[in-house]
Amino acid sequence: MQYICPICGSVTKDNYCPNCSNKIRVLGEIDLKDVLKRSIQVIRKKPILLLPQFLYSIFLVIVIYNFHIEFFDYANIISFIASNLTSIFLLIFLGTLLYSFNSIVAKSYNESSTINLKESWKEFINCLPKISLLSLIIFAITSLSLTLFIIPGLILLFLLIYSIPALVTDSLKTSEVMVASWRFAKKNFAQTAAIMGIFFILWIISGPFPYFGIMLGCAIMQLAFSHGYYIYTKKY
Repeated sequence: MQYICPICGSVTKDNYCPNCSNKIRVLGEIDLKDVLKRSIQVIRKKPILLLPQFLYSIFLVIVIYNFHIEFFDYANIISFIASNLTSIFLLIFLGTLLYSFNSIVAKSYNESSTINLKESWKEFINCLPKISLLSLIIFAITSLSLTLFIIPGLILLFLLIYSIPALVTDSLKTSEVMVASWRFAKKNFAQTAAIMGIFFILWIISGPFPYFGIMLGCAIMQLAFSHGYYIYTKKY
């Protein structure tokens, strides 16, 4: 069996990466059924987690609605990004905060099969400076890439989707977190796309009440990504 170091990409036949350290994570393939089951279990145990997601879904729908209207009004996509910079920043920043807290909850659940929101909140506060820095970097990368090239920008955002779980799970530098996310997302491209697909399906079937579909979809998606990274990377 071959292992891949998520930091430098070195391939080795044992658990040791000669280029990094002997305490690395190796990349596995996500069991989609398993992570979705765990995500639903967390929501059933702590449905209060849906409340901030509901508030976020309202803001998301407002931003998406404006995007839909103005996208066709502006001939220049750069003008659109510039005119909606504050909304895009808030969307990414608040989404990152929610994602981070859910990742911490998922980590706690996988470690002890229990959910202590008070302890999760303490850990979230301790990680807040790193989380804020990462959200700013993601915002800058996303805004720039979407301004220059739409499709590559979305692909880049896709590959950075595991940055938050990697930050919460491992004590890595910000640059290492993004590299780890990039490699894990590429290895689990189909599973990651399927989890995102579930979010959009819930959004679509919610019909005239998109807030509920987005609320549930965001919660399941963030928890599934977090479970996926925590469980299907192995630490030695």
